[in-house]
Amino acid sequence: MRSIKDFTTKSGEKAHIKVASIEDLASMHKWINEMSKENTFITFSGEEITLDEEREYLEDLVEKINNHKSLSLVCYVGDEFAGKCDVEIKTHLRKRSAHVARFGFSIAKEFRGGGIGYNLSKYTIELVKEYLPDVKIIELECFSSNLPALNLYKKLGFKEIGRIPGAIKYKDEFI
Repeated sequence: MRSIKDFTTKSGEKAHIKVASIEDLASMHKWINEMSKENTFITFSGEEITLDEEREYLEDLVEKINNHKSLSLVCYVGDEFAGKCDVEIKTHLRKRSAHVARFGFSIAKEFRGGGIGYNLSKYTIELVKEYLPDVKIIELECFSSNLPALNLYKKLGFKEIGRIPGAIKYKDEFI
């Protein structure tokens, strides 16, 4: 299970979705550090991830994928890394919550608004049904001020169940 889907972005560019692998190391390392510098709606904010840290993260991720504890898809537009989407079983909660998984995704700034987030998320969720069949609930957290993501999640069928005021510090504000 490596190649997943090819599609055309809204701007007419060819995009390719595949399962994350160690071959994505250089692209993912560059991408996560760009996301961190951007100070966007992710938990990284200004931190610099070393290549060794990214390698360790990716090796752990690939192991979880191989052990059916996680699914991580990446998208390329041409040779450019455009984004990543993950669903990971909440294994720290043991058997009682083994049917619950966490969802997350991020798209590189230059590729936002082109349908990549929707396609990447949609195909990840579809594949979870066969690759992680015990998952019955997919949950996510989202910054309340991230309106494009909130709209996308609604379009994908997610339902908001609550907000925790002040839970995230974003650009010197508790939201």
